[in-house]
Amino acid sequence: DDADMSDIEADLVGEPVAETTEKVKPLRMKISKAKERALMKEFGLDETVLSEEDLAKRRQRLKTLITLGKTRGYLTQGEISDHLPDKLVDAETMEVVVTMLNDLGVAVYEQTPDAEMLLLNNTTPTASSVEEAEEEAEAALSTVDSEFGRTTDPVRMYMREMGTVELLTREGEIEIAKRIEGGLMRMMEAISASPATIAEVFRLADDIRDGKVVISTVVDGFSNPNEADDYVAEEDFDEFDADDDDDGNGGSKALTKKLEELKKEALSRFDKLRDLFEKVHKIYDKEGYGTPAYVKAQHALSEELMTIRFTARTIEKLCDMLRSQVDDVRKKERELRRIIVDKCGLPQEVFIKEFPANLLNLKWVEKQAAAGKPWSVVMARNVPPIQELQQKLTDIQSRVVVPLAQLKDINKRMNEGEASSRDAKKEMIEANLRLVISIAKKYTNRGLQFLDLIQEGNIGLMKAVDKFEYRRGYKFST
Repeated sequence: DDADMSDIEADLVGEPVAETTEKVKPLRMKISKAKERALMKEFGLDETVLSEEDLAKRRQRLKTLITLGKTRGYLTQGEISDHLPDKLVDAETMEVVVTMLNDLGVAVYEQTPDAEMLLLNNTTPTASSVEEAEEEAEAALSTVDSEFGRTTDPVRMYMREMGTVELLTREGEIEIAKRIEGGLMRMMEAISASPATIAEVFRLADDIRDGKVVISTVVDGFSNPNEADDYVAEEDFDEFDADDDDDGNGGSKALTKKLEELKKEALSRFDKLRDLFEKVHKIYDKEGYGTPAYVKAQHALSEELMTIRFTARTIEKLCDMLRSQVDDVRKKERELRRIIVDKCGLPQEVFIKEFPANLLNLKWVEKQAAAGKPWSVVMARNVPPIQELQQKLTDIQSRVVVPLAQLKDINKRMNEGEASSRDAKKEMIEANLRLVISIAKKYTNRGLQFLDLIQEGNIGLMKAVDKFEYRRGYKFST
């Protein structure tokens, strides 16, 4: 790690910083003070201190509004405006109040609905009497902390927390997308060093060729490792591709054609990957692991593998396979330590100093048993279980091909890449939660509860982050 850091520092020192007059574009969106106050208010962050009298008036007006809505089953936006103080009647506050009323089962219309519209939308009173409506209104208002002007309702708290995350600029989206991409690349580079994992990739390729697996479930597309980081500016796109926007029969044919092209190109790359893997295997049989020729061939294999953009699910499956192998090794190592240290009495420091180098050496335990040490007698009785575990570790190494220490290093690099990608994805998701809310609000009167809409939207958001391609030029919201 120190060597790696020194290399990086040397590179940084060696490269002169190019002078440029170009202004660095911000990664987070700067908004006006007025817009910031509106957003703070929308997400429950308005810190304006109200007097006791103002708080009581606001509470009474909201109670009257909710009671009216519960007894009739609906309200109009005009009625909401009439019941709110003038300084609170704006688009942002209106949306928050409408959302609260929808959560209480009260529909909100722009104009007074006729009987037919009420029947079509199944709009009915949600309270059987004024007294019951007042009780329910009081219960709803109890979720608001009057003293601090902040909601204690989980939905409102969620929206308030969401409102603290600044929106991303286009440059901010690209910066995060590059971090996600970089983490995935590090994961794939680590995975490519595991022959057993590469064999699983070939098994998937065979299933694709035989038609057992649809290509789109395994591969998203391809990337050129030599392509520049430059992206196509969004303003250069006047409209969507016709093929992407065609939802008729022609669109279905275009999709089928694209999948066929994707399959053909993927199988071609898998065949090239197989040839490179065979070369690595031959060098391993002839020279062993870790020779200069082996490292060179392995690097070529990694470079080719990283040109294939696997789906998030496929990458997760390959990572889980490698992770399970390492877990199996560690489980057996812990069992060996339990027998040798806890049961036989070998000092911990001796175990740490001597055993790692003799992990697969079956003669080591026999030597310890015959050494005449305080632990030798008990060790002699435990030779069979110790050697059995050592043999199982030898079998694992034969199966994964690489030395066990190298397997752990591969797993470590994979986990580092995964953590980097996961953190960047989390940042992208948090910055776009507001987008889900704004879309969900448009569908609140269509049969699904607001919370369900948010949940479904967030699931879709996570999938969208996995599929986001910043080089195509579109903003993430597009």
